Amino acid sequence: MQRAWLRHALRLRDDKAYRREQQACLVVGHHAVTEYGQVKQLVVTERYLRRHSAIKPNLILGEEAFARLSRDPRPEGIMAEVALPQPWTDKIPNRSVLLWNWQDARNVGAINRTALAMGIQLLINGGGGVDPW
Repeated sequence: MQRAWLRHALRLRDDKAYRREQQACLVVGHHAVTEYGQVKQLVVTERYLRRHSAIKPNLILGEEAFARLSRDPRPEGIMAEVALPQPWTDKIPNRSVLLWNWQDARNVGAINRTALAMGIQLLINGGGGVDPW
C-alpha cells in the first residue's frame, strides 16, 4: 500500500492533468491539512506523530522520504491527499480577487491567506498561471 500510494502522491504532486483526473491534490503543513477538511489520506512523520499522538494517520513516512515528497527542506511532518474543490458556479460575489497569470505558487499562497483574513469570498486564478494545487 505504501509504495502504491507514494507513486500516486508523486503523480499528484507533479502532474496537473492527473490531479484533475483524480479530482485530488496534496496539501502540506499543519494549517493547510487541518483547515481543509476533506482528507482522503493523512500522512505524517514519526516525529510529528510523537508530538500529536491523538492523530490517526493512514501512513507514516520517514523524515527523508517525507521531505522529498513534500519538496520542503524543513517540513512540519504532515500532509494529506484531499479532494479538489469544485469550481465556482454561482454569481461572482462583490468581495472577489482575480489573480491573472501569476507564476509563483508562494505568492499565490500568500495572497490566498491574506484574502481569507480580509473576508474575500472568492479568489479566481486565471490566465494560465501557476496551478494552485
